[in-house]
Amino acid sequence: MAGDSATLQILAVRKPGGPEHRYTLIAPSDVAFVFLGSVLHRGLIPDNGVPSQTVRADRLYLRTARGVYLATHRSLRDLCGHVDPDAFLTIHRGLAVNIRKVREVDFKEKQIGIMNADGTFSWLNVSRRYIKGLRRKLLLPVKTRTKP
Repeated sequence: MAGDSATLQILAVRKPGGPEHRYTLIAPSDVAFVFLGSVLHRGLIPDNGVPSQTVRADRLYLRTARGVYLATHRSLRDLCGHVDPDAFLTIHRGLAVNIRKVREVDFKEKQIGIMNADGTFSWLNVSRRYIKGLRRKLLLPVKTRTKP
């Protein structure tokens, strides 16, 4: 994971359906969230005008203020392992959010709210499996079950 190379300060990405030889360079801090195409197809994140026919279920994508980009990394774990380890938090098997973009957390509904570039708000579902990690990242108490 992160031990094999330095932390990336810039990411090379492509537009979905764009030319294979053209890359856009973006800073990891500009990324709102990273997702597998299957997460979009299953309706776990808002499409916000992303044409689903250009999104493949097995590919990794990044949502920024300027749109959606195709990541050059093969997996969510690979990408998150090469950027600042405190920057991204996995909230689902195929979805990680930039913790700096989170504006609200609703633990009862298991959702986090992200502010979009246009000022609108998107709620993203947090998998049960990742709730404790989210609480720890936000320095909140982790609930434990007590046996009766």
